[in-house]
Amino acid sequence: MGRSNKASFGQGFKRFFQKYADFTGRASPREFWWGFLVFMLARLLPYLLMFAGALVSDSLDPRSPVADSVNSVLGLALVFILLLFLASEFGTVLPILAVTWRRLHDANLPGPWALLSFIPLLGQVVLLVLVLMPSTPAGRRFDYQAWGPAPGIPPQGYPTQAFQQPPQ
Repeated sequence: MGRSNKASFGQGFKRFFQKYADFTGRASPREFWWGFLVFMLARLLPYLLMFAGALVSDSLDPRSPVADSVNSVLGLALVFILLLFLASEFGTVLPILAVTWRRLHDANLPGPWALLSFIPLLGQVVLLVLVLMPSTPAGRRFDYQAWGPAPGIPPQGYPTQAFQQPPQ
C-alpha cells in the first residue's frame, strides 16, 4: 500500500472525504493539515455569512420603510445559515475524527486518543501536540496488511509453537 508524504491540497481534500469513516491506516501530516483546513473553512463560512448579515442589519436606519422587510429577509437568511452551520458541523465531525485517528497512527500513537478532542481546551491542546509529532516508521504497524504484519514489525499477539517432528 503506497502512501505519499507529499499530499497536495487536492489529494488531501479528496482523501478527507473519500476516507471519511476510515479509521485504519495512516495519514501523513500534510494529509491531516489539508483535511483540517477543509474542516475549518467549512466551519468559517457560516460565521462569515452571519457576520455579514449582522453588519447589514446594523447599518439600516430603523425608521426606514425598508428596514422591516430587510430584517425579515435577514431573519430567514439567518435560519438558513444556522442550518448550513449545523450541516457543516455534522458533515465534517466524522471525517476530522477519522483523519486525526489516522494521523495519530502515523505518529505511532493509539487512534482512540483522537477522542481527546471532545474534552474542551485541555484535551484539544494535548491533541494538538500529539498531531504535531513527526511520522515514525513504527507507525507502519497500523497499515492494512491482508497477509500479515508490515515488514520489519514483529507480529503482535501470543507466540505460537510449531509442531516438531519426532527424531528419526
